[in-house]
Amino acid sequence: ISRHYPNKIHNLENAIKNHTVDIQTFIHNKPTEFSIIIGGKAYDERVKAGEHLKMLSNKLGNSIGDSMEVGSYAGFSLSITRQSGWNIDLYIKGKSTYQTTLGDSELGNITRLENLAEGIEKIKIKDEQELENVQKQLADAKLEAQKPFEHEEKLAELLKRQVELNMALEFKDI
Repeated sequence: ISRHYPNKIHNLENAIKNHTVDIQTFIHNKPTEFSIIIGGKAYDERVKAGEHLKMLSNKLGNSIGDSMEVGSYAGFSLSITRQSGWNIDLYIKGKSTYQTTLGDSELGNITRLENLAEGIEKIKIKDEQELENVQKQLADAKLEAQKPFEHEEKLAELLKRQVELNMALEFKDI
């Protein structure tokens, strides 16, 4: 009660604040027409941007954790990281970091990226719901902790009996 719930509440409140900033960043920087920077080059065509992103992902090292900055989109920096096997994750970084897995389709990867940025609001809503749930759990736990132990008398009887049995066993050996 004194650590777990307060820590979780603190972390969720920070995440929600970060999501709020990222949502504002996205709203402020989202281009009216598609625009992205990949490998230092600006693209206004999704397929060409996706092809360049795919090319960069092919240059990524083969060790798990190998990482590379690849560009920017709507005010966020973009990076890729090698995961297990041939899986590569794409990260959008603002105040928080959001992740999706790259696939085989160049256009599909750009669509995933756009959907991830658009989905920050849903992530914030999920965290707000979880925060509300954790706050309720904390309140319930505090109430439960204030209740007296309902089996206190039975426990006292059993502990008394245990002491008697221990004494009897101790004297039996003498």
